[in-house]
Amino acid sequence: MRQWWTLICGILGALIGLETGFAADSAIGWRGQDLYLSGCNVSWESYGADFAMVEDWGNWNGYSHAATDVMFADLSAAGCNCVRWWVFCDGRGGPEFGSNSGGNVTGLDSAVLANMDDAIKLAADHGIYIIFCLWDFAMLFDDSTTGQRGEHAGGHRNLVVDSTARGTFVTNALLPILQHEIPGTGYTIATHPNVLAWEVINEPEWAITESGSVDPNISQPVSLAQMQEFVADLTGTIHRNANQLVTVGSACLKWNSDTALGAVGNWWKDSALAPYDPDGALDFYQVHYYGWMNGNYTTWSYSPLYNDTTDASLDKPTIIGESPADGGSTGWTVDELIDGCYSNGYAGIWSWTYMGVDYVGDWSDCSTAYTQFGSNHVAKIQLPADLDSDGDGLPNVSEFIAGTDPGSAHSCHVVTIRRTNGTVEVAFHTAAAEGVGYGGVNRYYALEESTDLVGGVWRPVSGLDRIPGANGLVHYQSPGTNQTPRFYRALAWFENR
Repeated sequence: MRQWWTLICGILGALIGLETGFAADSAIGWRGQDLYLSGCNVSWESYGADFAMVEDWGNWNGYSHAATDVMFADLSAAGCNCVRWWVFCDGRGGPEFGSNSGGNVTGLDSAVLANMDDAIKLAADHGIYIIFCLWDFAMLFDDSTTGQRGEHAGGHRNLVVDSTARGTFVTNALLPILQHEIPGTGYTIATHPNVLAWEVINEPEWAITESGSVDPNISQPVSLAQMQEFVADLTGTIHRNANQLVTVGSACLKWNSDTALGAVGNWWKDSALAPYDPDGALDFYQVHYYGWMNGNYTTWSYSPLYNDTTDASLDKPTIIGESPADGGSTGWTVDELIDGCYSNGYAGIWSWTYMGVDYVGDWSDCSTAYTQFGSNHVAKIQLPADLDSDGDGLPNVSEFIAGTDPGSAHSCHVVTIRRTNGTVEVAFHTAAAEGVGYGGVNRYYALEESTDLVGGVWRPVSGLDRIPGANGLVHYQSPGTNQTPRFYRALAWFENR
């Protein structure tokens, strides 16, 4: 998989500016773009069976190519740009486990990768970004028996509290997903540009002892520290192996803010997660909003329409990951919800749900509001591929590949060319693809030359056709004293690891 940017330099030198990702409080930094996430929760076509087969239901799989195609077309037509889609849920369909109940992870069934491939390709066709949610807090429900829920529904507390068991999920499920090559694309799932982010777990607070609000189906909740380690471990794994973002679907601002009215603290901030894994900090926050969170507005309220991002002291871009598609009991219309969250500095909003899960509305209840919002904010939602934020002549995406800052025309990649005693010397800096946003890829460079800038053939300079980015300088000295004009260009690209 190669994504190119090019520097073209004359015989005696030139300079072209380039840039890396940036994020404003009211948008997500993505591949050099400043993106507002306007969209919807799928959230599933069949709970726990969209990307895996439920053995106890006769290997039932609920994924539909046709339904997904229609859904993405609907969202795109309304000006939306993303969906949040649940993968394993409570574990009833996948991944595969090594015993009849609970157990360690042994692999993936044949439906998982095939269905993810199809969904990602359809997303690309319609210009939709996917946020895959790996787990639901129901993974910690008491172990199910065969029947309505399926043998492996719940009973997976061991993946949270036992690092060895969790390692089986990473080794036998998560990494095979990330490293899987999507046929016909040149991308792995971990590097595909239409997979924007991964959510480690939905509403983990309902399974945490310290929340004081443990779901009654969970007789053995976990501690906050155990859940933070689980989140950090999977976040770090994704960061090291994918160039996509990571979040957690916090149930509400109560547990994701230090200063929202009545909040108990931000359980998902960097200082809470990074001690468990140096790459374990989230890239953006996600909180949910329903009517019960309005509170009394005197001693407590977890409403994002009452607490803007400054009031809540949110130090990362924050998405409203769930809100009723029909407005529900929030006291607000859907238009007011969408506009209010935008005005209060949040970086996106996803209605619950396209499919009408939980009787709080479906796509028909919110599509008009999203269409109006999308038409009012095209520049932040539908970003052109050639968007050049700093006006330096190179698209933001090219600058993401180059590793420079698309928000500053002063962030430049300099290629120097000079003549010394009749010999031409060329030098440029290489940058390693490292840090958040570059997992799963390596950056390479090449130096090419031509004697005709307009119509000449570009030829690779011998030995400099595939230079690993290593945070160092590359020097080339042209042999001889040939006075024929000669031009050089430096290329850079990503390759999957």
